[in-house]
Amino acid sequence: MQRLIPALLCLALATPVLGAPKKPPAPPPLPAAAETAKRERDALQGAAKALMDFAEEAGGGESAQSAVSLVQKLYPGDPDVNAVAERLAALEEAPAPPELEAKRGKAFAAAAAALAAWGDWLAQRRSPAVADWAYGLAVELGDPAATGKREALKALLEAFGKDATKGIGPASREGGHLRSKAAGSGYSFVFSLPNDWSPEHPWPLVFSPHGTEMGWGMKDRDEISQLIYCEGLRRAGFVLASFRDPVMAAGQLPDEKKSSQTMEEMVDFMALCFRVHPRQVFVHGRGSGALCGWAYLEHRPEQLAGLEFTMGKFHGLSRIKPGSPACDAPIRIGICLAANPDQVTGGHKQSEFDAVHVGMMENAFKTVQRLKFTRAEWMEDKHYQDRDAAWFQACVAERAPRWKDAAKPKKPKK
Repeated sequence: MQRLIPALLCLALATPVLGAPKKPPAPPPLPAAAETAKRERDALQGAAKALMDFAEEAGGGESAQSAVSLVQKLYPGDPDVNAVAERLAALEEAPAPPELEAKRGKAFAAAAAALAAWGDWLAQRRSPAVADWAYGLAVELGDPAATGKREALKALLEAFGKDATKGIGPASREGGHLRSKAAGSGYSFVFSLPNDWSPEHPWPLVFSPHGTEMGWGMKDRDEISQLIYCEGLRRAGFVLASFRDPVMAAGQLPDEKKSSQTMEEMVDFMALCFRVHPRQVFVHGRGSGALCGWAYLEHRPEQLAGLEFTMGKFHGLSRIKPGSPACDAPIRIGICLAANPDQVTGGHKQSEFDAVHVGMMENAFKTVQRLKFTRAEWMEDKHYQDRDAAWFQACVAERAPRWKDAAKPKKPKK
């Protein structure tokens, strides 16, 4: 009996625990942007290869043209695909023999399987918009199961659509942006999407960390002011993002480690949910925000398609060693244009500031043998002209994905 009482007591204490409702399963951890990019590349390139191989073997006809037109949806603007499409369109259409139709069925089924598998992975990671697009392509390729998968996504897609709509349009202090928080650093970040955003192709991203003590110093105004500053880039088709560094908002230099951690998490998040291309990331650093750009260039040089500094601090450049991968990033300096050419800017008249600032920058670049430095240009404050956006667009074009890239053999390490 004496042994039974402790046993019953233990059972009584354990019963509420055993009967407590189970916690919902935690969402899967956010995959790194590199994994997201690899899965997307493998899926799209696998589908494209199956369709292009069939089109080349068919040598023309409606079936071959339909295969290539689907590849154009996977890689819009790819010159290799466009060249094949033009060549096939110029050929006379001939009736396809039965054996060629059988090969067409196999090619389309293989492409559909690659895209549907990618859609399954996206759906499990709560990326309904891109998953729906992948399933839609699988439906076009004749996969009947993909229709049911799209139906299952409807509820998630509706909620996603409402959130995404908030992030489309000019940023302002009242709205027009989305907000989230980086788990590692705890920093809050905001982002805004182009008006014509869709998951049909990857999008470039511009980070714009705010500078030190920008004059707001309260709530979310610092990072929203940065989205407003870069509004011309959003109109040109770039996703915009900024984050709040409480240290900089208090008038101190940024915590570069935390800022890099925030930007890395942001790329992971945007690559998965909004199909931002993880190698088409720009940093626009204004004032001390430029230090965040130098830090991220050291941290993830392969991601950066370019850096732009507007009145930026550049002494982070001294840490970049000659021959480093960081030396491959194109750099542009934008110097704000004041209404009065003799207005004092940063302790100098504007007419003097160009020679002083640019001279120091050019000397620094010569020191590290950086070859992609673009000479500074005047730009209007809070507004990007066509020529300013054109520099970013040219950098994106150089790094645009091509369907054959994934098939190139990797160079062996020495």
